[in-house]
Parts: sequence; C-alpha cells; structure tokens
Amino acid sequence: MLILALCKYQEVTKDASFLRRLMEAFNAVVFFRQKSGRYNHVLNTDLTVKDEFRIIYYEGEITFALARLYELTQDKQVLKMVKQSLDFMVDNDYGKYHDH
Repeated sequence: MLILALCKYQEVTKDASFLRRLMEAFNAVVFFRQKSGRYNHVLNTDLTVKDEFRIIYYEGEITFALARLYELTQDKQVLKMVKQSLDFMVDNDYGKYHDH
C-alpha cells in the first residue's frame, strides 16, 4: 500500500520528494522475497518474518504496486521484479483466484 500511495501522490502532485522512499520500499520487497518467488506476507516490527503466508492475493497486490512503480520510474530492476512476479503467478495458476 505504501508503494501504491506514494506513486499516486507523485503522479498527482508531480512532487518527487518521496522517490527515495519508494525505492527503499522496492528494495525491501526484493530483500524479503522468498526463493520460491512468493513474498513474505507479514513482518514483525524488527523486520523478522512473522507470517510467510497470510492471503493468496498478496502476490497480486505487490505485483500491481511494482507495476505502478515501474510506470513512474522506468527502472529496469523494478521491471525485472514485475516480470518475475508475474511468472511466479502464472506458474502457480494464480488466475484461478481471480487476482489482479
């Protein structure tokens, strides 16, 4: 939600002052991605993993947010992560969940 909100803020206001925070959030998403391709869903306040999986729609939500971030930044690393996320969801038949 942070990525989506800050992308929308920058889109509407043309204020890029949160771009560094957006990329920090992106780097955290990359860091906390599991080797399987799934994202860790819930973290503790100390950033340890609280819950690896909480709801089936999380991967779709983060992929949607990353797509918006790519739209804003045109950053090749963001695009790479979007593609990897989409590949994971296709490989794991996420379409049956009517996700994004």
